[in-house]
Amino acid sequence: MLPDQGKKAVDDKQNEAITAASNKLAKRKSDLEENLKLSHDLKVLTKYFLVSVTGAATVTIAGIVKEAVTILVAVLYFYDKFTWVKGLGLCTILFGVSLFNRYKYLKLQKGHFGEGEVAVLHTTDSAGKYVILKEMD
Repeated sequence: MLPDQGKKAVDDKQNEAITAASNKLAKRKSDLEENLKLSHDLKVLTKYFLVSVTGAATVTIAGIVKEAVTILVAVLYFYDKFTWVKGLGLCTILFGVSLFNRYKYLKLQKGHFGEGEVAVLHTTDSAGKYVILKEMD
């Protein structure tokens, strides 16, 4: 075998291996994109059902609390630097969530509910504990 033929054979095998690996990566990328689309669709569907039961304000407050937890995890677990801006943000979140919870508690005590809000009934029957109130015409 001539030296040029051996080098050409090695180059051909390397090109075949690179092509096969590229094809596998393209397939995996396609599968990953499909899974991401499915997870996004499921997230949207879950959020729709959650908003229809609890109301948009409650879901928004939950998202804000999630942001606070993200900051705390970044600081405590990943040793991210805790700055005064993060501290001010956490205090603002805690204050706002406290105000919202107080408002909802007072509203529950007075018996005022809006469309799509859930009232907790004081019963011993666990099957009939939650009632979704609808707007009456």
